Amino acid sequence: MRFREGFTLIELMIVVVLIGILVGLAVTRYRAAIGNSRRSEAFMVLKQLYELELSYYEEYGTYAASLSPNVFPMKSWMLPSETRRYDYTACAGKTGDIRTSVWIVATEKGDADLDGNGFEQIRVDEDGVFYGDM
Repeated sequence: MRFREGFTLIELMIVVVLIGILVGLAVTRYRAAIGNSRRSEAFMVLKQLYELELSYYEEYGTYAASLSPNVFPMKSWMLPSETRRYDYTACAGKTGDIRTSVWIVATEKGDADLDGNGFEQIRVDEDGVFYGDM
């Protein structure tokens, strides 16, 4: 009787297919984790801007509107990363008047959270309630 050495082509193909399936599962989980971390960064920035808006309101009796994306009239505030994945703006909220209500909006640039939907928005109002892509 003769002994076989090595693997057959079928055995090698099965191993390659199994490795491909495992890699496919790992890549999708990795992309989801990256998207969640980017979304968490946007929530963190929105929360910080919300706190700054509240202190601005306490001092001046009105909310501060941003004149263009990522420009806020509060001193000593800077976006956390050099790679900006979201644009942040503050505009008039539910009442339509910046003096009484404010929306702080994070609009993703392209598909920042890698969920397949581009340019989604996350908003927080003057009461601290978040709306949008959670």
